[in-house]
Amino acid sequence: LGESGILGGAVDPSLTSYFERVVSYDVPDAPTGYDLGSGNIRIKPPYRSGYLITAGSEYSINLTGTLFNAEHEAISLMSGTAIELDRLDRAPLTVFTNRAGRFAIQGMRPGRWKIEFPGAKPMVAVIEVPAKAEGLVTMGEVTLKPQDEQGVKP
Repeated sequence: LGESGILGGAVDPSLTSYFERVVSYDVPDAPTGYDLGSGNIRIKPPYRSGYLITAGSEYSINLTGTLFNAEHEAISLMSGTAIELDRLDRAPLTVFTNRAGRFAIQGMRPGRWKIEFPGAKPMVAVIEVPAKAEGLVTMGEVTLKPQDEQGVKP
């Protein structure tokens, strides 16, 4: 019902005070792959009030690529983590690979990230998500190296 534009954010004047309802939202012009979150929110507006709903976040980049080891063999059917090096307090993201080593990571933002695969010989790679990146980003081939060669501590 509401639509944002030149005058600012969307306003839905049909919301009744003290009545709980679910408000759905969409961003038709969002970049491909942009993560809006759930697409709806449950609200119960008090009398003469409003809500500020933020659609998505700065962590809305979906990254894809192919992972290889130092011998250029695909990292096949494994799971690991992606850790934001500038914000170590954030929970790591999960990374899965298919048979060909292809991976996709959801919920990233621009900056430096460490992709890590545990095991007897842990493998890591440090990647840079470009500052102007948004939506779907393709990294191409990423080579993981033994952790001690990468110089990145766990």
